[in-house]
Amino acid sequence: PEPADPREPVRVILIGTATGMELVIAHLHQLGFAEPRAWSKPQLDPNTGQPMRILTKWIHRL
Repeated sequence: PEPADPREPVRVILIGTATGMELVIAHLHQLGFAEPRAWSKPQLDPNTGQPMRILTKWIHRL
């Protein structure tokens, strides 16, 4: 049977300094990848204790 939702979530995770993450988010926005507001607020990576931000992109299954 076909799944009810033909999409699936894929998460993109940035880990680094606040400045570094902001630069990457701005660059990805310029490339049309995602709006800056789509990223999570900074939080700590539970494994490393470093700041991280997460983006969930919904892609269509093939």
